[in-house]
This record gives sequence, structure tokens and C-alpha cells, in this order.
Amino acid sequence: MKRHLKISAVVIVAVAVVIGALSLIWQFGFVLPRVERFPDPVAIAKANGPASTDYHYAVAVDLVGALPDVEFSTPKLAEAAQQLAGRADARPDPRTPHPLARLVTLGSSSNYRDARRAIHLPAPASVTYRIHVPTGGALRADVGLLPGATGPVRFVCRVNGNEAASLTVNPLPPFPYDESGWFYENVYRRWNIALEPRDERWLPFEADLSAWRDTDVVLELSAESDQPAQAFLGAPAVLERRSGPAHPVIVYIADGCNTRYLGAYGNGAGITPNIDAFAARGQPSKPSSRPPTGRGRGS
Repeated sequence: MKRHLKISAVVIVAVAVVIGALSLIWQFGFVLPRVERFPDPVAIAKANGPASTDYHYAVAVDLVGALPDVEFSTPKLAEAAQQLAGRADARPDPRTPHPLARLVTLGSSSNYRDARRAIHLPAPASVTYRIHVPTGGALRADVGLLPGATGPVRFVCRVNGNEAASLTVNPLPPFPYDESGWFYENVYRRWNIALEPRDERWLPFEADLSAWRDTDVVLELSAESDQPAQAFLGAPAVLERRSGPAHPVIVYIADGCNTRYLGAYGNGAGITPNIDAFAARGQPSKPSSRPPTGRGRGS
């Protein structure tokens, strides 16, 4: 009996070691590198047009990328950076090696959907830019706090010393488990259990800069609080309105309709006249090289 118990214990320990090793390989070999390469909306907008930020705007200034040329006032930076040392949810941004540049997921170390290239503002703190405001200029960013902050933080955008926009953000309570885990994603978020003062980690922050269009200004972004807080500006950018008409993109999804049966994709049977007429008013579609087979469903 004792021999069987020893064998069982050895097997259990071996299985636990293997599972732990696989978990570490998964976390550090797949998940974290995936967050490191997360889709940066500012970079995508600059490379491929403004669709990922706002269809009517283009990126004029990437404020994270411009950090090396800014003035910043962060009296609590050394203490805040020490607190962040080793944290996977707010680690240094390898794309912009600057003390304030961070790759941030706000408590979810492996959830790339919550990842932002961010400016670290350990409240009270501020960064100051000298920029040219384009026509129809606007500031867009996401703001957020690390869980466990002791008080609210007021994010403020000032232009030439005048307040252009502000937003007060309440802190998220600390969680006793990994927010990127199955329990958080599939229980708290799915069933909307009210343990947070807000539903999302990141909140949108916008400022209309059109009153200073075509002028050089001093743009100050600050995080103000009576209590220490790890505050972040996620993917901040100054946008300019694009000239010319907008070209909307419409994605049509039909679960029971194969493209081989659509006239817009080369089928001559005429069984989808409504979709074909709609497609004819848009951009030309690439005909399918595969002949239709079997049964299809019309529009």
C-alpha cells in the first residue's frame, strides 16, 4: 500500500512539474512575445491610412514616438519605476527607449487586446510638447490606471496654458488573481459582475484642437492627483483631418452563402441579384476562379 502511495505521489509531482514547465513555455515563449508585437493603432494608422484611429483623420504626431524631444515633470518617476520593475503589465517599450515609454496592459500581463504603447505619468506628472497643430487637429488617447491606485486621477490637456479637455478616472480595485486568466475573462467579464467602478481598463480621452489650427503651440498633458498613482496615456496621437471625400468600407458577412455562388464573384446564374447590384456600386470584386458546385443560397 505504501509503495502504491509513493508511486502515486511521484506521478502527481511529475505531472505538476510538466504542467508548470509547459505553462512557463506558453507564457514566455508565446503569450508575452505576442503582446510585445501587439497591433499599435498609431503605427498602423501612419502606415496604412487612418482607418484604425478614425476614418476621417490621419496621424500628425505620434506622441509616444516624440517623447525623446519633450520636456517632462515627473517628481515621483524613480519611485514609480522601481514599483514597476519586473511587472509584465507595464514594462518598458522596446520601440521607444525613453523613461516614460511603456508597453501597458493595466493588470492583464498577457491580454494583447488591452495592450497600448503608453506614456507613463506617475501622478502628479506632466509632459510638454511643442507642436504644430494641423487643420482640424484633435488629440486622441486612452487613459488608465494600474489596479490598486488609492485615489482618482484627473487627466488634463492644456494648450498654451489653457485647459482644452479633462477627464477624472477612478482606480480599479486590486484583484487577488491574474486578470488575464480564464476566471476573469469568462466569469467577471461575461456575466458583468460589478466588482469594478467601470467596465474597461482604458477610457477614451479626446481634446478638440481646431481652435489652434495651423499654429505652433505648447501642448501639455498631465495627470493630477492628491495620492500617488501609476497613470498612463495609451496610444496618444495628434490627428489631422483628411481632405477629400470619405470612402467607407462595408463588410458583408453571410454565414450560409459561399462566394462561388455570387454574381459579383463571377457566377453567371443570377441567383444573388441584390448582392450583385450592391457590389456593382462599390469597388470591382475579384472574380472567383472556382466554378460553382452543389447547392447555394440566394440573397
